[in-house]
Parts: sequence; C-alpha cells; structure tokens
Amino acid sequence: MNYVQVVGRYDSKPVVIEGATAKEYASIGVKVKSNFREADGYFRYDTFNVVLWKGFNREIIERAKLNCLLGIKGRLEIKNNELTIIAEHVEFLESY
Repeated sequence: MNYVQVVGRYDSKPVVIEGATAKEYASIGVKVKSNFREADGYFRYDTFNVVLWKGFNREIIERAKLNCLLGIKGRLEIKNNELTIIAEHVEFLESY
C-alpha cells in the first residue's frame, strides 16, 4: 500500500506544468515540521514537492496564501531520484 499523509505550510508558489496528455498540473512546496528537536534544540523543517492534479492545482493557485496550513493525503513517487507526493486530497486547515 502506498499512502502518505502530511500536514505542512504552503511554502512556494505553484509551478504549472502541462503534462504529456495536455492535462495541466501544478507542483508546490510544502514545509513540514519534524516531530523531534535537533541537537541544537530547534525543530528541523523538510520541504516536500507536492504534485496537484484534478482541480487541486486551480484551487490552490486561486485561493491559498503562502504559509497557510494544508493537510495533504496522497501517494509517494520517485522520479529522477526525487521524492514527490502525488496529492489525492488537499484540505485547508486554516481560513484563507
């Protein structure tokens, strides 16, 4: 089973890409806080590349503000040695 769920901050403006079948999708960055502190006492943040399909891309582009909190459910994919989350459901966790 390939399933991932992350909660993070919308970190970068979307890059709109036209796919091979002329369907449009977008790629965004989502910054996720680590569960544990580093040795220096601070939390580490990882930024994940998230691909938005099926209307998610338009909703995010039109309505989301940078740094808003998102919940993303999807699956993992590796292309060109880069981990990507393919979003299947996106939920705004703060009012925007």
